[in-house]
Amino acid sequence: MTAIDDGPDAKKAKMFAAPTVEEVAALREAEGIFSGRLSQLKTDEILREITPSTGDLNELTEILGAIRQLMKKLPKIEDMNLEDVGTSIKDSVIPIVMSPPSDKGLVRFQPPTRISLIDLDSAVKYNEKIEARIEFEMPKNCLQEKDVWDERFFRKRAIFMAYLATVLVKKFTVSYKIVNGLRIKPVMVLSNEKFEITCEIKTEVEFAKRARFIPSRCNIHYNWWAQISEDDSVPAETTLYNSAMLDDQISFEAEEKDLLEKFGSLPPSLNNASRLFKLWTRQSCIQHLECSPGRRSNDFLSFFIHKNILIL
Repeated sequence: MTAIDDGPDAKKAKMFAAPTVEEVAALREAEGIFSGRLSQLKTDEILREITPSTGDLNELTEILGAIRQLMKKLPKIEDMNLEDVGTSIKDSVIPIVMSPPSDKGLVRFQPPTRISLIDLDSAVKYNEKIEARIEFEMPKNCLQEKDVWDERFFRKRAIFMAYLATVLVKKFTVSYKIVNGLRIKPVMVLSNEKFEITCEIKTEVEFAKRARFIPSRCNIHYNWWAQISEDDSVPAETTLYNSAMLDDQISFEAEEKDLLEKFGSLPPSLNNASRLFKLWTRQSCIQHLECSPGRRSNDFLSFFIHKNILIL
């Protein structure tokens, strides 16, 4: 028997048909799920479990002080060519593959100009560990304007993390992770028995003009990338490369200021909403939504508030 093809008009009619009695009943049952008293009690219980205590936050502040003391022991790295840098600094591995080899650029490092705990009010406890974030500011004399080209910025960023790790290993287990598959921009993680701290690297100043980071611009020389002498092909845009580089020039304070300009004042329950969002992303295995680049969790929440999707 040949199946009857309802056609596009019939399918469209079914799609926009009035709900059945069973569907209306199901909607009424679900109507109060997120606004009822039981739901609020469950939310409060979850927040108590994932919110660090005042003592935990005080410990984080002490850890910040210890990190600042460790940074004072960092020796300065004088000028050396980027192509002469090996795969490690002392015993600290540089977490990036230097291939193709760099042919230009100077490496010059000194201790961070600023170290701060960021987003502390929305730190979250997950899997028996408290997750927090620290921002290290890379001094302006570590970078040159032409570092936008050919992965020079990302390689200097990776070398800077290895440089910091040479003293951080005295107090923490130092590891690196790749976020969102972006291998040229690894993230340093400091951990001990109780805390897991994600380290973000920001530049002290914007080392290049904003025009160099527009999505349509190409910041890779193809003949360098392909290791050929001449090439007549039209280079493709390096959109993700550009945005990942620009993100490291925008500090947490600048993002916070931008949010305040948008909303006038931040809702007092935004931090709890941020914690719940982080929990949801981890349990749904989509934590890349709130990872670098940027302060993604509060970016999403701000968008939801702006569009009246979420009311705090």
